[in-house]
Amino acid sequence: MFSIRTDHDAVRGFLEDQAPLVRNRVTIILYFGIFLVPLFGVVDYIIYPEHLRQFMAYRLLIAAVCLLLYFINLRWDLGQHSFYLGVVEFYLVGGIIIAMIVSTSPFTSPYYAGLNLAFIIFCSVLTISTRHLVFHCLTLYLLFVSAVLLAGDPSEPHAIRLFVTNNMFVLSTIFIVLTASSVDFRLRKKEYLLRQELKQRTTELEQAHEELLRRERLAVLGKLIAVVSHELRNPLGTIRSSLFALGERVRGQDAGIERILDRAERSILRCDKIIEELLDYSRVRSPDLEATEVDPWLDQVLSELIVPEGIVLQRQLAAGVTVQLDRERLRRCVQNVAGNAFQALLEKRKEGAERGPFELQVASRVHGDRVELRFSDNGTGIAAEQMEKIFQPLYSTRGFGVGLGLTIVKQIMEQHAGGIEIESRLGSGTTVTLWLPV
Repeated sequence: MFSIRTDHDAVRGFLEDQAPLVRNRVTIILYFGIFLVPLFGVVDYIIYPEHLRQFMAYRLLIAAVCLLLYFINLRWDLGQHSFYLGVVEFYLVGGIIIAMIVSTSPFTSPYYAGLNLAFIIFCSVLTISTRHLVFHCLTLYLLFVSAVLLAGDPSEPHAIRLFVTNNMFVLSTIFIVLTASSVDFRLRKKEYLLRQELKQRTTELEQAHEELLRRERLAVLGKLIAVVSHELRNPLGTIRSSLFALGERVRGQDAGIERILDRAERSILRCDKIIEELLDYSRVRSPDLEATEVDPWLDQVLSELIVPEGIVLQRQLAAGVTVQLDRERLRRCVQNVAGNAFQALLEKRKEGAERGPFELQVASRVHGDRVELRFSDNGTGIAAEQMEKIFQPLYSTRGFGVGLGLTIVKQIMEQHAGGIEIESRLGSGTTVTLWLPV
């Protein structure tokens, strides 16, 4: 069952979905007014030739108005509000038929059949909303009864009997067509809801399939990373030991060779860091949660960062809560996000587009049912086409690293039942929000 809110949204969605149908059915009704109403002038000629001129004027007036409504419906797409064009025609046709009934013999007029036909066409074609149809049918019926009772002479022979009989036919017609309209409306609404449910289930199935494929790819990637990292570490250790032994022998003899050895040592450390990052990604373990005061912990982590020269690190720590978190793994997240921000600020400063200030603002707060750590910089920003890929493993826009930084951050945050959100504008800066449940 839908909740009240969901049911309201479902009805609104259904009415929007039915808008093209409403417009087409209004067109059909207007065709009746344009062509069928004048054609029935033959009945006037046969039964009441003395009223032919008056009644034909009525009919041509209806046809002209319906033609105008037709062009309005054709020119402007009013959606579900096209319904009211059909309502205008219904009252116009019904009103003129009532005038014909009053002008002939109010209690015994054969134009009761025309009134029945108006109800049938209106309710059977505009099966849009039973509530609206009931209101307009009863309104026109009450106008009809009032006009006949005011204009008719009940002293005529059998007048009241014929009036009651004709009214029974009119009311039966209204009841039958409204019932049919209601059934049609409910069936179309049910069909719409089934289509929406099928669409939702299909979307969920596609997402589940994509998630399954992603997990399978990541599992294979994790195994490959573990094997390759292990195989690389051993030769790198041998190279490092060999370089250390070589450095001990030539230390102080040739400055050029020492610089080469230092550069090789830095490259080995860089390779070690990449291997460690790969292993961190391939190892999935549960976080070691500890009750932690967010603000003091975050302040300490920020104090340990090496802030590049020319960049200002500002803090606005106002969370004031204690949460369960894995301190070391969250430290890794903060260091990674801050490092990306520093890099973006350095790149913008290198471009020389602005002289500064180059700032990274770090804030903590409680927002709703979650604790947020927000990192806002005014660096280079991220292009829209890159935003869709930044969490993909091995995706990087830089010439170094393996592109697992944000992927690992996302992994760690999700293990804490939290998440990461990124907002960015190219050239204006980026805001990264790490959030945890309170």
